[in-house]
Formats: sequence, structure tokens, C-alpha cells
Amino acid sequence: MPALRQDLTFAFRRFSKSPGFVLAVVLSIGLGIAANSTIFSMVSRFVLRPAPVGDPATLLAVHTSHEGDECCNNFSWPTYTDVRDQAKSFSGVAAYYELLPASIGGSGEPERVWGQSVTANYFDVAQLRLPLGRGFLEREEKLPVIVLSHRLWRRRFNADPGVLGKSVSLSGHPFTVIGVTPPGFRGLDLVLDPEFWIGHFQLAQALAASCDPAAFDALNQASRFSNGNSKALSLRAWLLATQGHTSEARSMLGAIESAGRDRFIPPYAVALVHAGLGDTDAALDALDRSYDCHDVHLAFLPIDSKWDPLRDHPRFQRLLSRCNFMSDVEFGGRAKASSTE
Repeated sequence: MPALRQDLTFAFRRFSKSPGFVLAVVLSIGLGIAANSTIFSMVSRFVLRPAPVGDPATLLAVHTSHEGDECCNNFSWPTYTDVRDQAKSFSGVAAYYELLPASIGGSGEPERVWGQSVTANYFDVAQLRLPLGRGFLEREEKLPVIVLSHRLWRRRFNADPGVLGKSVSLSGHPFTVIGVTPPGFRGLDLVLDPEFWIGHFQLAQALAASCDPAAFDALNQASRFSNGNSKALSLRAWLLATQGHTSEARSMLGAIESAGRDRFIPPYAVALVHAGLGDTDAALDALDRSYDCHDVHLAFLPIDSKWDPLRDHPRFQRLLSRCNFMSDVEFGGRAKASSTE
């Protein structure tokens, strides 16, 4: 023990005479430890810890490439449907939009999160077993439903198993929670880190809420995919109007109204475009027609931020009362639904 003490004393004396050398040694050791820790964390995540999906060895990523371009490019929607319907080498083909920014409500202040819009078969292709709830049904690709990551579920909702069936706000739009992914699942691209998943058709609404330029492309895809669905068309026209493209928005409004001569177009869709164009009376007239035909979309009036410019109008307040919603005057804030017809 005395010998060890003498050796340490001698070493510290030598070090005190060369502080620059000592600092360089300490920094070198620190950088080496940090680099090794980072490398081990990456190896642990990508190699040592397999993704919680069924048979990871058979799960492949499919990309397109063009001459002169670097690999790898995203699929267009028509290309995806061709691959999905014609490829014989895969038991299933799913698609997803890589990263979608959104603001999510819940307990506490709204939080900026990143997620993905996916096709309805996404979790089926991944063979992912959800510990709480389920993945998407085929019809839910067009419905406002959401699957939460395990981390987001614990952080924002205190791991509440009763979250299933509840409505959460995603960029101002209500989404119903249908499932929670298992711990460790970070999507099919391990480099990304999504915290929620919504149906592909809902991508357009989420992007539109954040005024993302990609919303126009997403809405075009949604319209083609749904054979001219009036919701996709009206949402695109509303986005064009709010972004200052008035003539294009009015042209689309004319197309929507023309289509209404051959098939039923919900007056709610027409009202939305008029609201974006600032045609208050026309928008309110269309909303009154929506009430007369019992349009289920009226349930979104109290919570959809796209109607904010009309909220203080007496006719809008009367419509809320007719729908048996609390009005802004009665509640003292944004209208909230008390019940629906």
C-alpha cells in the first residue's frame, strides 16, 4: 500500500509538470469512450436487437432507381399499386410516407411529433403483433384513426390502456386511437423514428394542416386513389384558396359542383371551398344544406380549425345550436360537442 501511494504521488507530480500532455491524454480517452459508446449503441439497435416483427429475414425494402440517379427513389402511387397487384415474389407489399410532422394533443401542452402515413396492410405485412388494440382495417385507410408508438403512449397518455377508442387531436384534426405498437418498434426503416401511424388518405389532411407543399401531391394521389372522392377534391381546393391560388380554387369548385349533377356531392365539401375563398354567405348556405341532408361531416364543425374564420358569425352559432352543439357564446371558447344528432 505505501508503494502504491508513492507511485501515485510521483505520477501526479510528473503530470503537474506537463498539463498540456495530460489534457491531450484525457481528451483522447474521452473521445475514444464516446466513439465506442456511439458505435455500440448503433450496432445494438440495428444488429444485436432485432425489430419486433415477424421473421425479419424475409422483410425487404423495395425502391425504384433511374439511370443517372442515386439509389433509392420513392414509389409513385400507381407504381406501388402495380407492384402490389402483380408481384408474385412477395406475400404482401405495403407502402408508407417516410416522415410526417404533426402537433399532437392529449395531456399537457401540444407536442411536435413525427409519424408516418401508411397503407392499411402495413402492420399485416410487418407481421407486427400490437400489445394493445390492433392495426388498420382495409376501410380505415380513409378514416381518421391512429396507431400510437409505445413511447408516445407512455409519454403523452401515461400508458393508459383506456386510450383505445378515445379521440386525440393531430394538427387540429380528431383521430381515434385504435392501437399501440410494442416497445422497440420504430417503423420498417430503422433509421427513422416515427411515433404514430395514420392511414394513407389522411396524409393529405395532416400535410395541409401544416401548409406543407407536399399536401398538393398527397391530395392529388388521394383523389386518384379514391376515384375523385369529394373530400380530397374539396380539401385540395380549400388549400389552394388559403394559399392564394384563388382562380385554381374556383376552377376546382366549379368542377366539384359540375360533378354534383351526376352524383351526390356532400354540401359540406362545397362549403369548405367557399370558406377557404372567403365566400362567407355561400359557405353558410352550403352548411345549412348539409344540415338539411343530415351530413355526418357536421360533427367536425366544433373542432375543425378550418372553420375558425366563421365561428363568430351568428349564422354559424345558430347552426351549432341546431346541431345540438354548445356555441362559443355558451361555452366561452371554441365550440365543443355536447352530443350529436
